[in-house]
Amino acid sequence: MLTILFEIAAIPTEAASRGSAVDFSLLFIKMVAALVVACIAAVLILKYAVPRLSFAKKFSENKHIKILSRFTIGPKQYLYLVKISKKCILLGATDHSITKLADVEGEEFKYDEQ
Repeated sequence: MLTILFEIAAIPTEAASRGSAVDFSLLFIKMVAALVVACIAAVLILKYAVPRLSFAKKFSENKHIKILSRFTIGPKQYLYLVKISKKCILLGATDHSITKLADVEGEEFKYDEQ
């Protein structure tokens, strides 16, 4: 693809005059080819490079709050088991509200600090 672009760029052009419609068509072809290459490069960068950089993970990591489990109880209604510092809390969440349902205690919820 790049070799085609370089070949098109190497075509000599003349100064524009009244009867030189061919010159504008070659310039248009060069412009479209460069646009296609730029679009393909942008798509490849967005598809492969950005997810590997993981900007979202760096900003969303929180050492003090972790969601241990999520259970769907209905459309847009969930139960969350959340660990906040050293406590486990059961939360109920809908579209409009989040409610603390209970403090959960037990040996199975004691996790090692990382």
